[in-house]
Amino acid sequence: MHPVFVARGPAFRRDYTKASMRSVDLYPLMCNILGLKSLPNNGSLSNVQDLLVETSTPKPVVPLMPREPSYAWAVGYILGAALVIGFLFIFVQQVTQRQLPPLHLSNSEIRQPLL
Repeated sequence: MHPVFVARGPAFRRDYTKASMRSVDLYPLMCNILGLKSLPNNGSLSNVQDLLVETSTPKPVVPLMPREPSYAWAVGYILGAALVIGFLFIFVQQVTQRQLPPLHLSNSEIRQPLL
């Protein structure tokens, strides 16, 4: 079985062909491109270093902090509290209605419609 590896992008050399490559060397290659520290493995970046345009690892991009304060947590608390209160209200109402004795009307005038 001979797998094929095709790569394109700013990190790879253009119009370059490598005769052979081991699959275990992909992990250190991808970690290098992404700027991650690779864990111990059987592959080696030196086996695939010739595929890359530059040898230096790019600096990891640090996400910026949002400038405006986020109120998502407050909205979540309010919605959660509303759901709990609504559930408790319906639950208490149902339990109370089940515990009330049924009202048996014996007077025939009360059972007659008003029309």
